[in-house]
Amino acid sequence: MLSAMAALTLRIALLLAPLIHHAGAKCIYSSSSPDFGPIGLCSLCSGFCYEKNGCRCSDGLTSCLPDGNVQCAVADLTLCCPPGLYYNQASSCCTESSICESGCATDEVCAMGVCVCNSSLYQDKTGTDFHPALSCDINAMMVTASQCLLSSLGYDPASIHLRDSSQSCNFISSSSINGQKVIVLPATATPGRCGNTATEDGPRLFITNTIDIGAPVNSNVTANPISFNITCPLFTGTYPLAQTVVISGVNGMALNPLTMVAYKDPQFVTPYVSNEIVLGSEIYVALYIYPTDGDTYVLRLQDCTASPTGDPNNTKALHLISQGCATDSLTQIIQNGNSREVRMKISSSQFQDFTTVYLFCDARLCVKSGEECTACKESQSFSMGVTQLQLELRLKGNSQQLEQHPFLGYGTLYGGSPRPAIVGLWHIA
Repeated sequence: MLSAMAALTLRIALLLAPLIHHAGAKCIYSSSSPDFGPIGLCSLCSGFCYEKNGCRCSDGLTSCLPDGNVQCAVADLTLCCPPGLYYNQASSCCTESSICESGCATDEVCAMGVCVCNSSLYQDKTGTDFHPALSCDINAMMVTASQCLLSSLGYDPASIHLRDSSQSCNFISSSSINGQKVIVLPATATPGRCGNTATEDGPRLFITNTIDIGAPVNSNVTANPISFNITCPLFTGTYPLAQTVVISGVNGMALNPLTMVAYKDPQFVTPYVSNEIVLGSEIYVALYIYPTDGDTYVLRLQDCTASPTGDPNNTKALHLISQGCATDSLTQIIQNGNSREVRMKISSSQFQDFTTVYLFCDARLCVKSGEECTACKESQSFSMGVTQLQLELRLKGNSQQLEQHPFLGYGTLYGGSPRPAIVGLWHIA
């Protein structure tokens, strides 16, 4: 009798362990109902959870409560628990309220303890609302897309893959950007790997892959597969002093990398590398974008500001470029608004009173046929958004360590500012 009681005590202790672990979810392990009377755990009565009848003991009649040992894996989760209780999928138990302990994204709602997409936010969305985002790093590319939008359009976010669809090339994860749920797919920027191809555009090298997203196999929604290319600059050898953001094309699907690089020479051939000290007094800066429709668009540099702080509106900030032209002789525009590349020369002598220089440059695509892309003024209206970039440089005699910053400000991708800004700075001796 004593051994039987000990065994029973041990069994109950084991069953209650997961309930104690999920104490924050307030799991219910015993209840009562006017219709069913006392209700205990399914584990104590060899119970099971059925699709139409909910959770029942082995006699098929007595209701029981699911727990960590008997989970409720049915289509209609409202049948899992007695009236007045809610099934929590994360904790596999019944709770007094439907709570998602880790919180949900702003485009999700909590249902039975699990965050699901809020369909009401996407009911009027169409394929034209799909705008994937891309970030470029020295050795990696990363695609992000709205997970709930894809689901609402009839696509399976988990089906996203590179040109090479093998599992070893596609490491998919979920994240939250500006409060919205996104699917994330990284890729190594190595030629030949996972379907990557290297292309040349004059002296520039780029790496390209293709992203495919398909509809769920069991979906009743007819949706044509999504396919689009991603491209990032390809740097070889040492890591150059460069920053890249990605801007969307006219149709929102094309993703064009816009890169800003600092060079040592007026031929724009030898770039400074990360953390390298600038020895010369002249800094040559180029901005270039991966081939768009060269007959229609060119790259236009609109404004550049040098500030001693991360605030471009600082009272000591210097306006180097205004409406496409230099404000004084210490900054020279070499090429602007007539091709996919902008070039300028900046004299570091104007920064002698600065300890640190933040350089903010605004650029955009300009329509050749409808705008004065090379003029020293800004058009009254233009269709393409403005993108802001920034570089980091350390000038001669400075021993401070450069800060490391992300290549793309994710806060700009969904619902944020229309400017995907890159953070960087120049350190002055």
